[in-house]
Formats: sequence, C-alpha cells, structure tokens
Amino acid sequence: MELPSPFLLSYVLLIDIWLVVRCVKGLKALAVRQPYTKPASWIW
Repeated sequence: MELPSPFLLSYVLLIDIWLVVRCVKGLKALAVRQPYTKPASWIW
C-alpha cells in the first residue's frame, strides 16, 4: 500500500488549519455576541 503524496498531505493539513482558525474566529465573535465580520471571506 502506497502512502499519499506529500503534496496531498500538506494540502489536507492546510485545510485543517484553515478550518480551525475559522471556527475559533467564529466562536470568539459568538462569545461577544457580535456578527462575524465579512462572512463572505469564509470561502477562502
């Protein structure tokens, strides 16, 4: 069984980091009961 390419692994890691950062930013905004600024920026 071959391992996935390093490019694929780094891409998946990048997506995971992006998702965590976005969730943290959203939860911080939620904690202060403010809407998230520029919600369209969530799509990259």
